[in-house]
Amino acid sequence: ASIYDKAAQRELLSGDTSTVLIDDTKHDTWAHGINEFKTVAGVFSEGSVHMIEQGPLRVALRSVMRYDTTEIVRDYFLTVGSKAIVVKTKIDFHEKHRMLKLRFPMVAESPRAYCEIPFGYIERATDGSEQTGGAWTALVENGYGLGIANDSKYSFDVDGCSMALTVLRSALYADHYGRRDEFCQFMEQGEHFFTYSIFPFAGFADAEKQAQELNNSLSAVIETFHKGALGTDYCGMSLSEDNTVVTALKKHEDSDAWVLRCYEAEGREANVHIRVFGTEFDTTFAPKSVKTF
Repeated sequence: ASIYDKAAQRELLSGDTSTVLIDDTKHDTWAHGINEFKTVAGVFSEGSVHMIEQGPLRVALRSVMRYDTTEIVRDYFLTVGSKAIVVKTKIDFHEKHRMLKLRFPMVAESPRAYCEIPFGYIERATDGSEQTGGAWTALVENGYGLGIANDSKYSFDVDGCSMALTVLRSALYADHYGRRDEFCQFMEQGEHFFTYSIFPFAGFADAEKQAQELNNSLSAVIETFHKGALGTDYCGMSLSEDNTVVTALKKHEDSDAWVLRCYEAEGREANVHIRVFGTEFDTTFAPKSVKTF
C-alpha cells in the first residue's frame, strides 16, 4: 500500500499495488497483432501477511494470496544498507487463458518509462501497450521514480502512471486460432519461482547496478577454521565515477590477462580511475560509450 523513500522523504506509490488476471481467451499462443492486454478477469484479494524473519540485518514478511485455485507466496525482504525491497516469489498457477500482472501505481503526473537494453537503456511507450525490457524497468519523472529489477520476467506495460510487470501467461501451446479440443495443453501451469526487487530510481547507472545485484548474488562458501592472511573485507574492483557500469570481467583466452568491459550510463563524459585486482589506471568515457580493456 505504501513505499516511502526515507532518504528523499517521498512516497513512491499513489495507491495499493495489485495482482491481476487479464482475460486472454481470444488470443493465440503468440498473440499475433495484439499490442495490449487490458481486460481484467480477476483480482487477487484473499490472503494473509505475517512476519517470517526479524534479525539485526534483515526482516522479512510473507504474503499469501489466492484466486480460485491459484496461490501466490511472496517473501518481502528489507536488508540493512540496501534501499531495495527484494521479493522472492512462488506461484502455483492453474488459470486458463489468463495473463498474470503485478501492477504498481506511482505518484507522478506525466512520467516516462525506461527499461534496460544491452549497454544502456531505451524509452518505452506509456499508453498501456505491451513492451519488452531487460533486467530492470522504471517510471521516471524529473530524474526520480520507481524502479523494478527482475531475474526472469522481460515484458511489461505502463499505462499513464501505473507500471505492470507481466509474469505468466496461460495460452494454449502452439495454438494459432485453430480447433480447441481436449488435446490442447495450457502453458505455464504449476509452480513457478522468480525474484524481483522494488527500489527508488536514482539514475540509469544505479538501476543497472540494482539489477546486477539481484541477478549476480554473492556465493556463500562454507569453510572451517584456519589461519590465513586475508582480512575480513575485500574489494577486488572499483570505478571512481557512479555513472559508469561494469558489464563483464573475464579471463583472457590466450594469456594470463583479464578482460574488463564497461560503459557510461547517464549520457555525460566521465574521467574514471579504475582498479582491478591491484591494477590501477585512468581513462575517459564519452557519453554512452562502451569500452573494453
